[in-house]
Amino acid sequence: MCRARSMFRLTIAACVAISGTAFGQSLDSEVRLEGSGKHREECNRMQLKAFDSSVWGHLTKWSGTPVTAESTRGKVLLIATWTSYAKSSNGPAIALAQQLNQEYADKGLVVVAIHNPKGFDSAKGAADDAGVTFAYAADELGKARVALRADQDPDFFLVDRAGNMRFCDIETATVGRAVEIALAETPEAAAAVPANTLKTAAE
Repeated sequence: MCRARSMFRLTIAACVAISGTAFGQSLDSEVRLEGSGKHREECNRMQLKAFDSSVWGHLTKWSGTPVTAESTRGKVLLIATWTSYAKSSNGPAIALAQQLNQEYADKGLVVVAIHNPKGFDSAKGAADDAGVTFAYAADELGKARVALRADQDPDFFLVDRAGNMRFCDIETATVGRAVEIALAETPEAAAAVPANTLKTAAE
């Protein structure tokens, strides 16, 4: 009975660690995450859980072929939120997304940008100026942003080959490293990460 109670406490402690801010910041020491307080806690709870592909249903005015759960199966998905008219803050981020798309698309990376509910009329011009070749769409009602817990533009999110939200709201400077980590994994290795992380947290 005592042993069972001890194991129960250990499991609870591990689960708390997984949902807490400290865990969210230490999924990988080379990937830094943004946000604090309630926002960071909500993002942490999304990590290592299945990505909700119903997000795609909230998007309209796709620049090309719409992204779907099927088209991203077994691939690494990088999502960037974006405001095209805020060029000084968002221009470098969308350029980074394009750079990663060019470098890693043939290795299994899918990049998609989700535009702010406001100002989509300027999206095509900004995308053309940045040489964007990946798909982007309008989040006219802001529902995709709510589902992702996006709190500003730009924000980056990475879904691994197992379909789990691996990194939620990544600091822009470490987005490239997050992509490299996820691309290096097989779907099977990615699928094992949540259980392995829980085990490590419990030790």
